[in-house]
Amino acid sequence: MSTNYNYKEYHRKISYSRRQNYNTCVTENRSQAKGKCTDRQKYWVRRSRILAHFRRQSYEYKQQRKMTAASTVSSLAVKITFEKAKRTVNRGLCKVKRLHVYLSEKSKASIDCSCHTIELLQKKNLLQQWMVIEHITEAVSHISGSRHTKLLA
Repeated sequence: MSTNYNYKEYHRKISYSRRQNYNTCVTENRSQAKGKCTDRQKYWVRRSRILAHFRRQSYEYKQQRKMTAASTVSSLAVKITFEKAKRTVNRGLCKVKRLHVYLSEKSKASIDCSCHTIELLQKKNLLQQWMVIEHITEAVSHISGSRHTKLLA
């Protein structure tokens, strides 16, 4: 009877170690494959980025030509106006991203301090700040188009 128990115990330990070894191998393979791309994937990613960039550039150029044709303003003034608008949008996006990171860190810290209720979050003014950032994000994405909403996600 005692030998039967040892046999079962022995096989239980072996199966447990195999499972553990399998689990560690699976997670190692996933972590290794997560960040690496093949050369073909890198090519297609780079190609799609370049095509998207040229598409945006051509669309912007068409808008500039249309604005120049519709008004008496010179093409140089239109280009300067577009650059100013682009800089303003980028500055707004950077600010929204910075505020989002700050607020997410602050909310994680408050949740870690066992602040689980909405009332406590409102007391700390986090929920209101979050709503303001969401409103700014919607406004910026509405102004700049859908290409910047992917950056915020």
